[in-house]
Amino acid sequence: FNSGNVQTVTIAGYRAIANPSNIKAGATYVLIIRQDGTGSRTISSWGSKYKFPGGTAPTLTTTADRADVITMVAYSTDFLVCTSTLDFVVS
Repeated sequence: FNSGNVQTVTIAGYRAIANPSNIKAGATYVLIIRQDGTGSRTISSWGSKYKFPGGTAPTLTTTADRADVITMVAYSTDFLVCTSTLDFVVS
């Protein structure tokens, strides 16, 4: 997030989301996760700093050319409180 608080990634395979190293307490970050034209891509794991409701990361959309939005608020420099909004048509 050094280059901005909103980032987009197109996934083209089975991926893991690592912990960010530059969390600023109180900041809001947005990660847009887009499926490529094939779809069926998944996030295998999230770093320990991502905290989702109930302790469970969302099941992301796997439809080709769709996107999910993960909004994160940095509760501290140690973890991000995350919510998800899923299944946007982006093509």
